[in-house]
This record gives sequence, structure tokens and C-alpha cells, in this order.
Amino acid sequence: MSRTPNRATITQSPAKLARAPRSKRLTAPTTKVRENQTIRRTRRTNRARSPHRSQFQDVEDSGDDYEEKNENTANTLEDLLLVKELQETIDQQDKTIQEAQAELKELKAEQQYGRTER
Repeated sequence: MSRTPNRATITQSPAKLARAPRSKRLTAPTTKVRENQTIRRTRRTNRARSPHRSQFQDVEDSGDDYEEKNENTANTLEDLLLVKELQETIDQQDKTIQEAQAELKELKAEQQYGRTER
């Protein structure tokens, strides 16, 4: 019948049993660990939020901030005007370059035609 006695039982050496990992009861997290977890959670939620949030200006705020914003707006408007003028200048230069290239092509064509007649 059964050739091996104790077939169903598994015996292990005491040395192997001493090496075996034992399950330990999990310790409760310390307050520092809890603080770190909450900081990590808030960082994640802050990253998940959209970067563009509506900014509302306090009506009762002092007028100094408003004047500074107006100065910045005036500066940006001046910058926009300068950029527009620069763009117009670039467009004019581009137009003259294209006209000069067209004239050069015509001159080259005339030179080629003159060489072929000779």
C-alpha cells in the first residue's frame, strides 16, 4: 500500500523553523508618519488641481495694488505696440527682399538668354 510512512505530515528542522519569518502585529503609525501622510495627500491633491484658477480682487483692498496693476498693463500695452511696429517693419523688409529676389531671377534669365544667343 503506502510505501512512505508519514506521507501527509511535513517535518522541518528546528533551524529552518528558527529562520522562518514570523508575522508581527503592525504597529500604529506615529504622529510624524501621520503628518507625512497628510502632507503627501495634500501635495497630490494640489498637483491634481488645474493650474488656472480664477483670481478675484478684493474690493476693499487698497488702491496701491490697483495702480501697480495699471502700470503693468500700460507697460504691456507699450510692449505690444512696439511688437506690432516691429512686425510691420519685418513685413516691409520681407516684401522688399522678395521683390529683389524676383528682379534677380529676371536678370539671371536675361543673362542666360543673352548667353544662348551668342
